[in-house]
Amino acid sequence: MEGYPWFKSYDEGVPHTLQPYPARTMVDVVDESARARPYRAFLYFLGSKLLYDDFVRYSDALAAGLVATGVDKNDRVALLLPNCPQVVIALHGIWKAGAIAVPLNPF
Repeated sequence: MEGYPWFKSYDEGVPHTLQPYPARTMVDVVDESARARPYRAFLYFLGSKLLYDDFVRYSDALAAGLVATGVDKNDRVALLLPNCPQVVIALHGIWKAGAIAVPLNPF
């Protein structure tokens, strides 16, 4: 791995690998945080806040709906949404269903 030429441009102290990389996904990290602090704010948007507990419920519901409609592991699911909290909820739900999110911005 040391033979890769781009390593020469790395600043001193920057590792050449991410090892040991944690065996956890973003879904694992967020769900763990939600269990630890369910009534804390997960997201603020236009003066409103979304709690961890609500975020997990919404993303779980989307994941269950996707699976119920036949979305399988590694299927692609397109999102055509503006920048809003629903994007974050949808990404998380798609990942929970085992699918791959394909975000598309209508703007």
